[in-house]
Amino acid sequence: MEDLRAVLGRISIQTVTVPADCKDGFLGAYWRRPYAYLDSVVRSGMSSFARISEVESRIEELRKDLASGVWERSHGHLLGADTLDIGYRLVTVELQ
Repeated sequence: MEDLRAVLGRISIQTVTVPADCKDGFLGAYWRRPYAYLDSVVRSGMSSFARISEVESRIEELRKDLASGVWERSHGHLLGADTLDIGYRLVTVELQ
């Protein structure tokens, strides 16, 4: 952000959290509903999946982790959260 400030001047940065029940369908929308990523129709609406190598094998890993409880043991703390900061930021420039 300091690089942006150096070029643009005064900027404002706001964190944009993603709600647990986000309906938008972008990549981070299903952070509390990982089973959604197993659905090829859901994934087809996310351009990010076009850039991921070996998608099917990675989806199969997720399927196994969900079935075995590995995902919940590693990420179960997320299931009680209402929102999550996954790095989205709203950056605005104050024009003079």
